[in-house]
Amino acid sequence: MTNPIRIYTIEAVEAVARMRKPGYFDEFLRQGTPLYDQHQQLRAVMLTEHGYEIMKTKYPPDEPVAIKPQSGAGTELKGLFSLIGIKATPNCSCNARARKMDEMGIEWCRNNVTTIVGWLQEEATKRKLPFSRFAARKIVQTAISRAERKQAKKENERP
Repeated sequence: MTNPIRIYTIEAVEAVARMRKPGYFDEFLRQGTPLYDQHQQLRAVMLTEHGYEIMKTKYPPDEPVAIKPQSGAGTELKGLFSLIGIKATPNCSCNARARKMDEMGIEWCRNNVTTIVGWLQEEATKRKLPFSRFAARKIVQTAISRAERKQAKKENERP
């Protein structure tokens, strides 16, 4: 018996993740094989039929969409920037991008640090702020680490 393989673009996985309970994206990456381009950007995920069935069971399509929590690497990143006086403005995409980071999960953020740093550079340019890719990468990594610690703490508190 063969186990067919399916390939899903990251955009498709992200779209479905927004309609599933938290953790979907990270679990999809664990069940499948991430595929990266020459710049080490995550582009697609290979998933076997078995992995697909596991995902369908754990995250049924007819299950009501869970309310997305206001926590994660995006929330942590916003918090770190607010400590140094940099806050979201009505004209920036900061809140939407922080929400995307929270929704997509820690693993997505870890695999897309370059993209997130690009977002920060774009916003720094708009605000005419000095920018260091090295410093931005370290801040993003710190936000991811803080989100991981908080997630682990929550999981340890569950009965």
